[in-house]
Amino acid sequence: MKRIFHIHVLLLPLALLSGLGGCGEHNSESAGDGGGNNNIASAPVTTLELTLTDFNEVITVTGTIASYEDVKVPADEGGKVLQWLVPLGAYVRSGQTLVQLDSAIVRTNYDAAVAHYNIAQTNYERQINVYKEQGISELQLKTLEYQRDAARAQMEMSRVRLERTRVKSPINGTVNARLIEAGEMSAPGQPVAHVVNTDRLKILAGIPERHANSFRVGENVSFTVDAASGDTFRGVIRFIGAAVVRDNRTLPVEVDIIGAQSQLKPDMIAKMSVTLRGRTESIVIPEDAALKTEKDEFVAYVVEDNLARERKLTIGGTNKGRMLVTGGLQAGDRLIIAGQQHVADGQAVVVSQ
Repeated sequence: MKRIFHIHVLLLPLALLSGLGGCGEHNSESAGDGGGNNNIASAPVTTLELTLTDFNEVITVTGTIASYEDVKVPADEGGKVLQWLVPLGAYVRSGQTLVQLDSAIVRTNYDAAVAHYNIAQTNYERQINVYKEQGISELQLKTLEYQRDAARAQMEMSRVRLERTRVKSPINGTVNARLIEAGEMSAPGQPVAHVVNTDRLKILAGIPERHANSFRVGENVSFTVDAASGDTFRGVIRFIGAAVVRDNRTLPVEVDIIGAQSQLKPDMIAKMSVTLRGRTESIVIPEDAALKTEKDEFVAYVVEDNLARERKLTIGGTNKGRMLVTGGLQAGDRLIIAGQQHVADGQAVVVSQ
């Protein structure tokens, strides 16, 4: 009996200790009640009290630089290329001859056409006096006149063909490429040279259709070109398409580049920054204060009663590290802007001063 009594005496303190330990854990949960994460220590954070402010949304659009005058010059007449009259890379004027084609046969035809016209003209002039003396009928005179006119048309056509054996540039610009070499045969309509005028340049780009109504002809844009040391250039929107391109759901635009043509070249990639219509009295937060979830949603944390509270955000746009929030936050909220990566919804926090 003594041994049994002795065992009860030893178990009683253990039971008391166990009961006391259970009461302490419950009190801890009660202190953090309200959806808190009770097993996580208080996290140090920095907050920002939100106020209403103005916001201008800026979007980036990638485009390609192009020339207003970019021509592949065709040979209107076929024939053998005799020689190039300008070197590759030369600056040429509109109407300047680039290539001389073999004109021997065409010139012979032209000379024959000139002779035929001269004969027809002489016959007509002589027969005018005969007609006045009633030596020939009016019909015969008209026939001679029409023959003269036909010969003149034939001569003019031969002259144009002879002129076309000299391939000329239709624009001012630089000979960017030779598409045929001396000694090769050129067919009518075949391109022989590529001439580009870099005095006037533009940007060809596409606007996402959701922003189509935010652009206006005449608006200024700024852009950068990686190949031009990242300098910022200016341009003006000159054209906005009337229909969306089905393949990529964008609206075509053209931007007239202002100055800086010496630094830019056609086919360079330009990144345009376009400011959309601004908003007043909006909630704007630092962009890194918002966290992206696995569901591609944005959330942020605010402090309420020394607890972190998660808020799902509706984003209206971004601009240089600032984010427009159209839903989920309001003025007066204490937004966590430092330490938000290390807190959970309901966790106790310590706000740093």
